[in-house]
Amino acid sequence: MNTDRIKEIQEETAYPESVSVQQALLKVWNETEQEQLRIAAVIKSLPDSDEIRMKARELDEKDFAQWWWETVYKGNVL
Repeated sequence: MNTDRIKEIQEETAYPESVSVQQALLKVWNETEQEQLRIAAVIKSLPDSDEIRMKARELDEKDFAQWWWETVYKGNVL
């Protein structure tokens, strides 16, 4: 959500300057910001493509699947 979207929502409401509309928009803004921070943290924790390629070459399919589960999926479920 960005400021343009907030203005659009305000224009669509009967009372765009009301306290309840302002509070609701602020709540959604904060939730969106927190979600973006959480997603960024997950992305940052993921191994880079070179590491994934290297593991895929060095491990058999079963061991790679286990590594993938432990390294990527298990701790990063959105």
